Amino acid sequence: MVVANQIKTKFALIEPYLDRINSDLDAILLNYCKSNNFAYSSRKKDLFSVSEKFETARFKSWDEIDDLVACTIIVPNLNKEPEVIAFIKSKFNVVDIKNKQSFELNPESFRFDATRCYCKLKSLQTQVQTIYNQYTVEIQVRTALEHAWSVATHPLTYKSDIVEWEMSRLVSKLKANIEQLDMLIIGAADIKRHIISRGFTGVDFKKSIIRTTKKLLENKIIPAEHKPKDLSRYSENVFNLFRNSSDLRGYYKQRNFKQLIEFYENSLKSLSGSFPMSISLYQIVLGLFIQNDRLKDDSKLQFLITNEMKSIFPKSSEIKKVIEL
Repeated sequence: MVVANQIKTKFALIEPYLDRINSDLDAILLNYCKSNNFAYSSRKKDLFSVSEKFETARFKSWDEIDDLVACTIIVPNLNKEPEVIAFIKSKFNVVDIKNKQSFELNPESFRFDATRCYCKLKSLQTQVQTIYNQYTVEIQVRTALEHAWSVATHPLTYKSDIVEWEMSRLVSKLKANIEQLDMLIIGAADIKRHIISRGFTGVDFKKSIIRTTKKLLENKIIPAEHKPKDLSRYSENVFNLFRNSSDLRGYYKQRNFKQLIEFYENSLKSLSGSFPMSISLYQIVLGLFIQNDRLKDDSKLQFLITNEMKSIFPKSSEIKKVIEL
């Protein structure tokens, strides 16, 4: 692509400043995104894109270009968007915010409409602030689904060597699906009420594990230090233990599940006042199973048996299938 010399010259002059702004932008947002488990990416607009904007009269001066430096913050769902925007407002001089309510949209149209914040960076140094004031940066806030749609379809229609009605139609349909999925996610708590539960022993059992564990935590039978990081994951792990119990010969024997839940609760209660603090809650439950001969002899699971566990639950030394650290 041929670029006008005037554009080349000007771009070469400002490029070092754009690199500085891009780096400073990353320094602010990367740490924030990392601490909140948000994905993040940034870019500096290239010479050819800038040239195209001028040639097509989308901008009439360099000052009007609002995305020479741009970045994207990817959040799990739309509920996270307000807190991200609040953070942006606290760290940048916000020039404008364009979201889904900022413009009219034909209800039959489905296209890119992620929230965009146009900002200028802040600095306590006057010289640096002078540079910052010259350039506006664009910060997009997308949901994970919206980002996936954008990345997957961008080369198909927006930057492609061909124009096809069929492809544009497909991309719009995909956007409609993404929009619906995002709405389902943020409305899940209400929508689930309209789903008829058919029940499933595994799910019911995991719910019982979580319910019992919460009760034991509330009653301080289980010390707060032992609270699992993720109760749903913990219930899955304990459930797998129970499936390998000598009391459970059939996967769907509800009566045996009830007995195992009672064993789980009563065994942990028996430790009240002398609750082990040198091993995890899962290891304690495993130790109780082993010590009370509750595991099948042909169990396919392998276990981490630590020295601390052996001292608390001596029978754990007899386990053959162990993980070697």
